[in-house]
Amino acid sequence: MPAQPTPPSAALDTLQSVVAQMTAGLDNGDAVGKQVRWVAGMLGRALERHPDQFPPDAADDLAVLLSTPSALAFLDLARAGELRRRTGRAQHGPSSDASVDMAATRLRDITRAAGLPPLDLPARPAESQSPVNPVVPAQPRALLLRHLEAAADHWEAGPEAVRLLAMLGLVLDTGARSGELGALTLHDVDAKAGTVRITRRPQHRVRAMPPVVETIALSKPTIAAVRRWLEVRADLVTHLQGSDHGALWVSVRPGHNEHPDNTTSPRPVGSPLMARGVLRSFERGIVRLNLGMAGFPGWEPLSTRMEQLRRAIELEAPPGGEGGPARAVRPRP
Repeated sequence: MPAQPTPPSAALDTLQSVVAQMTAGLDNGDAVGKQVRWVAGMLGRALERHPDQFPPDAADDLAVLLSTPSALAFLDLARAGELRRRTGRAQHGPSSDASVDMAATRLRDITRAAGLPPLDLPARPAESQSPVNPVVPAQPRALLLRHLEAAADHWEAGPEAVRLLAMLGLVLDTGARSGELGALTLHDVDAKAGTVRITRRPQHRVRAMPPVVETIALSKPTIAAVRRWLEVRADLVTHLQGSDHGALWVSVRPGHNEHPDNTTSPRPVGSPLMARGVLRSFERGIVRLNLGMAGFPGWEPLSTRMEQLRRAIELEAPPGGEGGPARAVRPRP
């Protein structure tokens, strides 16, 4: 049973001053600033909920609060999921390794900014890392769908962010592989009906057998994200000469094509993305999304690997359930 809350402490007051100095001049949406404030908030909750886990005087002296023994106690509580802002049933369970690693990094930054000795934190043991890639837990998936709904209509979002939100929504709703996602064309998407046609190409499919084609009803957030991407895409392809090539995913900035003779040629904005390009753009976008969502209640950093997100799809919502796909698809192994 957690100990009784402690009164306000001098250490936390000093901590807030250090954090204010670290984040001075940063935009409110700056990822590093949000992460620093997130860790400071968790430190305050740790002292309030579990003061008996810290060395004596931790509440009164910032040097003690940011010492190695205190840091180890703090990270143990964070790993156990004891420091979340919300403590409802949906928030139970341990935090991800990525989330704890991020907290440790920002804790080191705060300690350095306070002019205190560096923390001596052990590296996470290799044996603690599962050889099987973990899937994305249900809570971040639900949060992602809500984020899609809010962000899809945000006109100030850049083309790359809009494209990522559409990709995420389609993977969440369909469990599409990167190759299946990259093969989508405008003809596969019915924005008015809110459906997408996926041509399934399992890794171990017998080549003599034709691929399976599925038409899947999309969730409301994904429909909004896809419609917004189609608007952005229509503007991007105006930079091309000739007719629209029909690929769903296109480049948002100019690049170059590499040829077998080691020469290159310019690739204009709006050019179709191949499967590898789709995968690279997804990975870059997830890195930015993780930074932007750091500290958001319930958020756990996502893996940049699309395969892990794809394998997380479960039959979570009943057919036609609000906020979920009318027909959820369990990915093939």
